[in-house]
Amino acid sequence: MPALSFAMILVIVLSSCETPSKPDFQTEQRYTVPIVKSLSYAFLGGTEAIIDTTSADFENLFTIDPSGLVTLGVTNEFDIGSFDESIPDVSIATFSIDAEISNLEPTISGSAATDFESFTGLDPALFPIGATLPAGAVPAFDLELDMEDLVQVVTREGNLQVTIENQLGFTFDELVFRFRTETGFVGDTQVIEDFAHGEERTLKISFTSGEVISIPLFAVFSTSWSQQQMAAPPEELIVSEVQNDEFRVQSASARFPSQTITKEIETGISEEDFILENNDDFAEMESIQLSFESLRNTIDLDFESLVISFPTILTRGADGSFSPQDSVVINLEQDQLPRRASDPSNIEGISFDIFLEDVRISAPGNTFIANLEAKTENTLDSPPGDRIRTITTEDNFTGTAEFEVGNITRITGIVLPRFVDLNDAPDDQLDLADPEVRIETNIDDLKEFSERVVNLNIDNPELVLHYDTNIDASNLVYAAILGINAAGEQHFLSGLPDTPFHVAADDTISGLLFNGLPIANADLIKIPIDGRDGEDISQQVFFTTENSTVADFLNSLPTEIFFIGKALINPESERVNVQRPITLDSELSLNIPISLQSDPNNPTAIADTLDLDLSDLPRDGDDLEIKRGSLFIQYSNELPLDLDFEFSFLDAFGDLVTVVPADGQNPVSILPAPVSGGGFSVGPENNVLEVNLTEAQLRELWRTEQMQLRAVLLTSDNETVSLRATDQVSLNMRADFVLNLKVGGN
Repeated sequence: MPALSFAMILVIVLSSCETPSKPDFQTEQRYTVPIVKSLSYAFLGGTEAIIDTTSADFENLFTIDPSGLVTLGVTNEFDIGSFDESIPDVSIATFSIDAEISNLEPTISGSAATDFESFTGLDPALFPIGATLPAGAVPAFDLELDMEDLVQVVTREGNLQVTIENQLGFTFDELVFRFRTETGFVGDTQVIEDFAHGEERTLKISFTSGEVISIPLFAVFSTSWSQQQMAAPPEELIVSEVQNDEFRVQSASARFPSQTITKEIETGISEEDFILENNDDFAEMESIQLSFESLRNTIDLDFESLVISFPTILTRGADGSFSPQDSVVINLEQDQLPRRASDPSNIEGISFDIFLEDVRISAPGNTFIANLEAKTENTLDSPPGDRIRTITTEDNFTGTAEFEVGNITRITGIVLPRFVDLNDAPDDQLDLADPEVRIETNIDDLKEFSERVVNLNIDNPELVLHYDTNIDASNLVYAAILGINAAGEQHFLSGLPDTPFHVAADDTISGLLFNGLPIANADLIKIPIDGRDGEDISQQVFFTTENSTVADFLNSLPTEIFFIGKALINPESERVNVQRPITLDSELSLNIPISLQSDPNNPTAIADTLDLDLSDLPRDGDDLEIKRGSLFIQYSNELPLDLDFEFSFLDAFGDLVTVVPADGQNPVSILPAPVSGGGFSVGPENNVLEVNLTEAQLRELWRTEQMQLRAVLLTSDNETVSLRATDQVSLNMRADFVLNLKVGGN
């Protein structure tokens, strides 16, 4: 900074024929004191420029096009929050297990035989081969069956297959067969005709639902025959086999072979946030914890195996792919298998967790199935006294299975539109005034410029949002973007009506606050974030004076930008493929052509401070006093701007001594350089200004240690002008004083 210091040495030579004893006279002298010598302010340049581009604060801040037009450009990282929540959480409904032995099939095995005499009442010795057997009939003959594996069954449907052998030596014209218990007949009636000796016939006895078969169980025969010769020696009528033939029961007390329990269980993924339409759609997640809770068995059979499979839940294979052969199959270990109903484990049930990593679920229509298949014990292998069990079709195996889903890593399907917070805050309430919530961007490059140049009215500035992203879905960001300059002034960046960036009054966006109060939609901006189409993309969003309030936003030269926002995910409900990690790297570029249009009610200004030591000037009580004084400002102005200067004289503590011009003094106004049609200056404007100092100012000037220079920049008639980097204003400033020296006197 220029400095000024001077000392006045006054030598007065007086001669006289007489020397008076009490001299009493005054003498007046003129002195010129340089205040500023050749001070030039180029618009851009070194330390004496309006903007010091040699300062680290302004390095790479300005560019100059071939015509000399200056553009201020700043690019800063600009965080617009996290889009991780654009991948919705997957919520899988708890499914209930309720499986029973749908086809309850006890072991039914029986046999019996009766001899010739018991059946016909005739002496077999009288009827050898060839003997004549008279015609006869047996109205009803009960033959008790040996059913060692059966106590009782209640039928549901199906048949018992009965095999009968005729070894009685003659032919029946007709044999009628039925089953009977002590309470009555069961099953239907079957008839065999022309049942010859040596033949074996098989009957199917059908049962209706609810019939009770219990022991003792009888085979009841009603027969008739014609007179005939005996074809063979008389022996037996044999029921060689009674066995199941698709015989289903509601309940049974019997010996049970291994029973099969199968169940297809359908469950679903919540459709609140996304839809998987077909087999090509899926959701991938880091993990699933499958928790089986309270598995209880009311069937009086131990389980020997239990397999639960999920055909459309796949784990990543060794080759990194998801293949059907890698579908999830859970084969329960021995200690996890359900025990028979009487086992104490069924009081609280069995619970255990299955943990799966790196999982993909396909669920067309947001539903998928689990297949359950179990095998029970064969009671024939049990100790003799424990082989008979009582089981009903209402006996079942129950429990629940819950899915705890880890982070979703990828979704292919339709992500439904929804709002997500781009800032972290409780209860979806984002407050721009809360430093724990907002995202702050500091534009340090503008700090000194903002401090030095105020009330800038920029013509056609531009703000550019650059972003690189792997987001597949298009999104709309509803944001509050607040710029704050070095003086603390605040301006929102908002979209103008009838533009894509405008947030209309009826747009339903809530939870964007400032000091606890909702921010008006008119102060918000809507930013479209385009999704990629298979490849990561780089995009730019341009905020201009035609679509936003960027002029007001940038005129204040913000040094801090605060951001809060919410994103409307996939507003068109498109089918997308989104995956984590979601990246959105963004930068904000400020491109400000230094074409000024200065408002006289809110003018652009620059400021500078110079060292100026005027302590050698006379002060009250000195013999030497300042009688008159003036400031002379000689200028050469190449800037196409009016400059109104104000000079503040400061003491050693920075307190104001006096200001020029003071009230009543002529303004210190520098005329602009003449301009061309493009707004550039075509040559300098030269002149000299004089400001007369008041007595009050002259008395206090000796206290001056610094001078603060402030220049208000105004364009003529509010027209827009353009500035070259080399445009400058040059000043020479001096003070002329008339000093009065008093010698003697009273």
